[in-house]
Amino acid sequence: TCDLANTSIRFINTGGGYLAVTGGGLDPNYANVVPGIGEDTNHPGLPIGFSFPFASTFHTTVDLCSNGFLWLGTNASADYSATLAEYLSLTPRLAPLWRDVSPQLGQGVYWDTTATYAMATWIGAPSYGVANSPNDFQVKLFVNGDIEFNYGQISPAGGTFGGATQTIVGFTEGNGAFDPGTVDYTLVVPGHTI
Repeated sequence: TCDLANTSIRFINTGGGYLAVTGGGLDPNYANVVPGIGEDTNHPGLPIGFSFPFASTFHTTVDLCSNGFLWLGTNASADYSATLAEYLSLTPRLAPLWRDVSPQLGQGVYWDTTATYAMATWIGAPSYGVANSPNDFQVKLFVNGDIEFNYGQISPAGGTFGGATQTIVGFTEGNGAFDPGTVDYTLVVPGHTI
């Protein structure tokens, strides 16, 4: 189960990793709907508005997946089944809530940029096939390399298609990344180092 409802985690870029601290909370300043959001869709080339540093590379665009994550760089996969093997082996990914969600049945997915941060927000995105399971969450990318995951209401369980109920929360450089093991963010924030 996922117990991140009404929490916020900011990962402070230390130059050689990250320090997890309490974040600023779900930012209500989302406004720009991502057009064409559907079941298992990928939305490539969204501009960040600045060069975002991650894993020794600077990124100026992201690909947004309707299933609760961002690709840093180009990747055509809109996979709904959150698996550790894919998470570690594919391209870099920021996953505030990678699970099978149906955002087209919610209130929208938004992409907003400012001079200091870019932000993806899912509002009311229900877990696939689960009645009364809205999920409100967002990921913010800051110009200094900080990352923030913000949560409102979160369904404890993921979607049910093909038994794909796992949820992965975190970020990875991918491309064969090392598995650091499972971390329960509700128990280690603030103070966890990555």
